[in-house]
Amino acid sequence: MPTAIKTKPGDGSADLPENSVLGVEAGGDVAATSNALPRTETLDDGEIVILKIRPSLWFLPLTAKWSMLGLLALVVLTCIATGSGGSGTHHYYRAPILQCILAAGLLRLVYAFYLWATRWYVLTNRRVTWLAGGLRPLEFTALLTQIAECRLDVSRGQRLVGLGTLTMPTRSEDGLVLIWHHIRQPRHVHEQVLKAIDTARNNHKTK
Repeated sequence: MPTAIKTKPGDGSADLPENSVLGVEAGGDVAATSNALPRTETLDDGEIVILKIRPSLWFLPLTAKWSMLGLLALVVLTCIATGSGGSGTHHYYRAPILQCILAAGLLRLVYAFYLWATRWYVLTNRRVTWLAGGLRPLEFTALLTQIAECRLDVSRGQRLVGLGTLTMPTRSEDGLVLIWHHIRQPRHVHEQVLKAIDTARNNHKTK
């Protein structure tokens, strides 16, 4: 059985160009017009980058929503526990507690931004890659011929802001599943991935 490729930092496989490629902007937007000339980036051995995108900025609130709701509940409970009066021992604890909750909320948003800023979804004519940078870079890659299916999922929240998630289970022995969370213009990206998979499979059959 084919196995998914798990590459490590520093092996050269993650050295992908950060400029816009094939009509895809580095900020995660897929070009809506076909008039602009695509910029084709070629890696080693003629491998061509088709898409390189980040999640939408909606990634921040969507990934942090449960944490923020929990902190909001803490704010409400703190206000109830300390009372609404302007005197009493409990009243003096309200401000520092609320400040700690606010700091925790800001830290959670900063962490969400860090996850967004270091995450890339890359499609080439040979493979699909999930990249996360930072202090401990991660890279999970599977050949296009290993992708069992590419499924587009759209939640209610994503539908409101025009996002979607691509789920790509592989035929690898370790059961690797590549997930592109909260991408913009999901149907267009989905079509691009499906087309690349079909092309790779057809080329593999003719060899």
